[in-house]
Amino acid sequence: MVPGHFDWDDVGDFASLTKLINNGRKNDLAVLGPKARVLSDAASGILVSQTSRVISLIGVKDIVVVDTPDALLVTTVEHAQRVKGVVESLKLTGRGDVL
Repeated sequence: MVPGHFDWDDVGDFASLTKLINNGRKNDLAVLGPKARVLSDAASGILVSQTSRVISLIGVKDIVVVDTPDALLVTTVEHAQRVKGVVESLKLTGRGDVL
C-alpha cells in the first residue's frame, strides 16, 4: 500500500467494522468503548460497550455484542444484518426508546 492511501471499505455493518478494527485478522476480538471491561478467552468478533459492567466471552467466534445502559444485543457477524429488522420491530411496537 502506498503511504497516505487506503483501501475503500463500506463500513455498513458489524462485519466490516470488525475487519477494519482488527486489520483483517479474523481470530481477534475488537473492543470499542472507553469504559469497556472485557475478559476474553478464544473469542473473536466485536464488542461495543457503553457500560462499565464486566463482560466475559469464552470460546465464541464471530460474535457481536453491543452493551448499552438500557439494552443488550448479542448476535453473530453472520446474522448482524438482521439487526435492522429488530430496530424496525422496536419502532413498530413503540419501544424505540432503546434505540
